[in-house]
Amino acid sequence: MRIESVRQGYDCEHSSVSYEFVSEHRISDEIKDILKGSNESYHVTGNRVTMEVKGESYISDALQDMLLQKMPLLIYE
Repeated sequence: MRIESVRQGYDCEHSSVSYEFVSEHRISDEIKDILKGSNESYHVTGNRVTMEVKGESYISDALQDMLLQKMPLLIYE
């Protein structure tokens, strides 16, 4: 895992949680299928997956672990 960038002064609102996964390669069809099977809303652009979970909840540990195993990612919360 490596840090691609750091956001200075980022303020998170407590009514939602944002995730950004960044890969060195384009997001594969396998990853897209995993995301389609989840209940989360997501957006795929090139080598990035962004998710915003409304309310005070988080993506499931199983989904997060699966994404982290399938590709070298950086996660922001």
